[in-house]
Amino acid sequence: MAADYSRVSFGTLADGRVIEAVTLTNGSGLSAKIITLGATLQSLLAPRRAGKTADVVLGYSDAQSYVSKPEYFGVTVGRYANRIANGRFTLDGKVYTLARNDGTHTLHGGKVGFDRAVWSLVEAQRGPTASVTLRYVSSDGEEGFPGRSR
Repeated sequence: MAADYSRVSFGTLADGRVIEAVTLTNGSGLSAKIITLGATLQSLLAPRRAGKTADVVLGYSDAQSYVSKPEYFGVTVGRYANRIANGRFTLDGKVYTLARNDGTHTLHGGKVGFDRAVWSLVEAQRGPTASVTLRYVSSDGEEGFPGRSR
């Protein structure tokens, strides 16, 4: 097999939710660690000279740091990346008023964006190319955004 994965715990949040980490590796020495909190690329080890590797992304070594610090290191931002002016937008004639977390604006999906969600680990695969599939379904009205109705 050319690529593999491993799966371990990355920590537990204050509310008891367990955060998992999946590390994907290939035969060339490349290794990517993805955590379920925020569907985050936590580290990316790339081969250097003389068999050494370097982590080429910014990330924290524990789940709690992702919760307590405001940076968006490696996370999946959303429901929207960037700012929505005045925390409002119109879609199909309907005005949506959003949670504001950047003064009067909405940044990266609001107070509890996708970066703060614990995503479900759907599948991890070995083979010619290792992969991981994560899922998060945003319900209608979450942070003021339209979404899936329950």
